[in-house]
Amino acid sequence: MASQQVDWSRLTGHALLTRTGERFTVVKVTARGVSIRPERARRTYSLSIPRELERLLVEFAVGTFFPAPAQLIKAGARPELSSYAWGILHAVLVDRVLDDASNVPRSKPVRPADFAGQWRITDMPNFDAAWLTEGNAPAQLELSATRYGTLFGTYRFNYSQGSIEGSLREFGGETLLLFGFDGSDEMDPTSGAGWARLIRADRLAGEFLNDYGEFSATRGLSHEK
Repeated sequence: MASQQVDWSRLTGHALLTRTGERFTVVKVTARGVSIRPERARRTYSLSIPRELERLLVEFAVGTFFPAPAQLIKAGARPELSSYAWGILHAVLVDRVLDDASNVPRSKPVRPADFAGQWRITDMPNFDAAWLTEGNAPAQLELSATRYGTLFGTYRFNYSQGSIEGSLREFGGETLLLFGFDGSDEMDPTSGAGWARLIRADRLAGEFLNDYGEFSATRGLSHEK
């Protein structure tokens, strides 16, 4: 995406909000940076246009959901300014404060079918890679969408496996899959709830709200065991 498609200077003077509702104002825009001032602060902070904002714009403009600050950090935003980067990108991509000054496409609505398919679980931060690859099959999720808008499927990792069923819900401008799961863990019954969201069409992140914790997945399965 070419940088001239966004006239960042038109953000000057706009009062924006972080994901948690903290207000900040864009006080100055140069060719290299966007300076912002939080409502309850006297100093300004600057986000780099080429190293942060443009890079994040390319990463998430055509995605199927709007990222959380943690995802922006992974994509290159500085942790201490990620909430402000979130507010600026949300203003540009979702609130469309620049109107025709930007040719950035609107984020597409997320549908149950976008979650459907086979997903290879690539990371579970609560466990090491060796734990994840133990068992008799690749770590995976497999989801199908019904005509009624719900999703169901199966999960497998390590020696845990079971079924998943859920539906999409909107939270703070993001679409999440909220699900329940029921299965076994080394022959012991286990059940609970969780959530997942699309980072991109081929990337998924979520959490099993128990000892399993967070996970990341990519579309398609590995042939490796």
